[in-house]
Amino acid sequence: MYIEKAHGRQRPLGVAALEDKLVQQAVATILNQIYEEDFLGFSYGFRPGRSQHDALSYALLKKKVVLPSLYLQTRSAACSGDNHSL
Repeated sequence: MYIEKAHGRQRPLGVAALEDKLVQQAVATILNQIYEEDFLGFSYGFRPGRSQHDALSYALLKKKVVLPSLYLQTRSAACSGDNHSL
């Protein structure tokens, strides 16, 4: 099966076979187990069971990170349409 491309060309439709998907999942599982030992506890990027939401929660709630008030004032003025205070 082919997919039409620009200028009348065609490319084959790549459909992964079940065997390919199984091998990919097995390799990903093994590599995750190997590299998980090397990550530090505060590392959140592309790790199973951790997300950007977890990182923000940790930063904002546990470390008491305060967002700059200038940024908040700028966003507030931009949202209200008040260009004079920018």
